[in-house]
Amino acid sequence: MSDNTEQAEENTAEVTESTEQTAEQQPQEPQNLSERPNDTLVEPTADDLILGKFKSQEDLEQGYKELEKYVGGNKDELREQIIDELSQEADSEVPENYELPSLPEHITEDDVMENPMTEWWRGHCAENAYDQEMFENGINAYIDMMGEYAPNADAEIEKLGENAQARIQAVDSFSQAYFTPDEHEYLSQTIGTTAEGIEILEKIMQMRNENISSYQQQEPLNKLTLEDVRGMMKDPRYFDPKERDESFVRKVDDAFARLYR
Repeated sequence: MSDNTEQAEENTAEVTESTEQTAEQQPQEPQNLSERPNDTLVEPTADDLILGKFKSQEDLEQGYKELEKYVGGNKDELREQIIDELSQEADSEVPENYELPSLPEHITEDDVMENPMTEWWRGHCAENAYDQEMFENGINAYIDMMGEYAPNADAEIEKLGENAQARIQAVDSFSQAYFTPDEHEYLSQTIGTTAEGIEILEKIMQMRNENISSYQQQEPLNKLTLEDVRGMMKDPRYFDPKERDESFVRKVDDAFARLYR
């Protein structure tokens, strides 16, 4: 019976050893699916990537967002840098005092400086960092524009006829006698530069002469005051050699003499 027992133990030992050898030869079953050889993740190739870089559409969109943020930030910084550089460059070209350009013969520096547009243009150039050349271009453009609208002196004289110079001198004498120096200067530079303006001033002269004559007819000479006589002396027929009226001159002199009898 002992022999049978020993034989059984030997058989059991052989089976156990055979089982262990079989277990060693077979690969061990992975404990979870991710460890299985067939389920191992394979890195995508360049052909599998979107644009050769992004693994998915979401990665592509995220990449573009980051790129736009980066480029946009750099663009703003670059823009500010360029503006600062241009501003510094412009400031360096702004003169301390703008100088007038060479002017036409018929225009003086006083004419330009007294024009309110000059002061405005100077301030505008300084505020906007314009250089000397830009300032001169503006002045020249304004002078050219004004020249286009300025009356042609020769053409206006021709409109007045053969006695144009005599008419102009008579109007000028009247203006000097009845207006202040500033008023006379203004009339000479505005209404007195055209034939139509000269004719208007002649009408004013005529109306004044008619008023004086009418007044003289209504008032006897012995009732005239000193102011009345002085007013008569301002009449061109009394003071202007070109319009001198001897009969009128005698009336004025008689009236003046009556006041001091």
